[in-house]
Amino acid sequence: RDLLVFFIPLRQFWVEEVKDLVFPLWNPYYYNGHPLFATLQPAVLYPFSILYFFLPFNWAFNLNIEIHFILAGWFTYLLMRGMKASQAGSLIAGISFMLSGYLLSVHNTLSMLLSVIWVPLFFLCYFSSIKNNNLSHAILSGIVGTLMFLGGGVEACYLAFGTAFLLTLFPELVLNNFIKIRRRLAFFGIFCTVFFGLTAVQLIPFLELSQLSIRTAGLSYGEAGTWSL
Repeated sequence: RDLLVFFIPLRQFWVEEVKDLVFPLWNPYYYNGHPLFATLQPAVLYPFSILYFFLPFNWAFNLNIEIHFILAGWFTYLLMRGMKASQAGSLIAGISFMLSGYLLSVHNTLSMLLSVIWVPLFFLCYFSSIKNNNLSHAILSGIVGTLMFLGGGVEACYLAFGTAFLLTLFPELVLNNFIKIRRRLAFFGIFCTVFFGLTAVQLIPFLELSQLSIRTAGLSYGEAGTWSL
C-alpha cells in the first residue's frame, strides 16, 4: 500500500538528491512537479533519516521501522515508571503498545509511526515539568515535540499537543501533585516557543503548501466516512 507507492519512492529520491549535493526542495516526477521539502511525510529533516547515508537503502528503511517499534516500548515503559507504576506493570504497558495492532497498522503510513512513538516520551517530559516545577523538562518537551513533527505525522502532534494543553488546565485528570496554573501556562508557553522555534524551517513551508491542498476546505461526509473504520 502506502509504503510501496508513496513512502519508499519519495525517500529514495530525496536521499539520492542529497547524496548528489542537491537540496530536495522539489519533486519533478509528480505531474508537472510537486513540492517535496514542504511535504512532511518524506521526513527530510528527521534525525533518524541519517541511516540512509550509512547503510544500503533497504536495510536503512527496515532498520528505521524496527528501531521505532523498540522506542515505542521503551518510551511507554519510562512514562509508566514516571507515573509511579510498578516495574512489571510498566513492562506490560510497554510491550502492549510496542506490539499493538495500532502500531502494526500505522507502520504502513510510515510518517505516523515515526511520530506517534514519541508521544509517551513527550508526556513524560511535560508531566514532569508541571508536576516538579522543572523548566528544563518543559524545554525538553519542546524538543521531543519537534522530533514528533519532523517525523511527518502531524495528526499525532495535533492530538498530543491539544491533550497537553487540556492537562495544563486540568492536571488533576492524571496527576496528583502539580504546580499553580500560572506556572503551568508559562511552561506550556515555553514548550510552544521551543517547538515553533525549532520547527519553523519545516513548519512554514508546510503551512504554505497546506493552503493549496484539496482538503483545505474539508472533506465531504462520504469521502471522510470511506476511511473512518
